[in-house]
Amino acid sequence: MKKLFLLLLTICLLGTAALTVGCGQSGTSDGKSSGQKVLRVGMDASYPPFGSQNQETKDYEGFDVDIIRAIGAEEGFDVEISNRSFDGLIPALQAKEIDVAINDITITDDRKQSVDFSKPYYIAGLGVVVRSDNDT
Repeated sequence: MKKLFLLLLTICLLGTAALTVGCGQSGTSDGKSSGQKVLRVGMDASYPPFGSQNQETKDYEGFDVDIIRAIGAEEGFDVEISNRSFDGLIPALQAKEIDVAINDITITDDRKQSVDFSKPYYIAGLGVVVRSDNDT
């Protein structure tokens, strides 16, 4: 009976050890990895105030940047932004070089054929302002 107890105890200890393997800290040797999934975002950072690169810090900033970082935080992603030409955003999506493109991209029927769009988060409109007495 004592041998059976020791055998069961040994099996339980080995099983516990096997289950805990790999439960330690993950990431790089400096311990800075967050372990979160990465959302690869492409944008043309030449359209302030929507997106630009700070010349001193080299960080991306602007309205679009704030939105995609908020979405990433809400969904549990680290956001990695790459600066690309506007014309290269949709091809980069199609080539799976990026997961998301964020810019002031007009939704057209042609573009809808090749990529999916979110609901618009900003509506840009053009208008003309004239004096009230201008009748031309």
